[in-house]
Amino acid sequence: MKATINIPDQLYRRIKAHSAMSGRSVRELTIEMYERILAESPPPTLSTSGSSAADAWLEAWQRVGDKIATAAVDQRTTREILVTDRGR
Repeated sequence: MKATINIPDQLYRRIKAHSAMSGRSVRELTIEMYERILAESPPPTLSTSGSSAADAWLEAWQRVGDKIATAAVDQRTTREILVTDRGR
């Protein structure tokens, strides 16, 4: 399968140099990286409740955000702060 992806120029130059130094093509390195990623971190599986590991991760971050918001000195939302500042 062919795929087109946008890679930052600086990163691509580094990968191209690495591939030349190792005697492999960028394609070979890319395939190896995909295989390595899939071997290291299997895709999230659905639990019996129907939520995925990604959902659990997001919920954990939302709890962190709630704690930070509660502990904040200024309880206004970012929008409220910006509206107030623009009115000055």
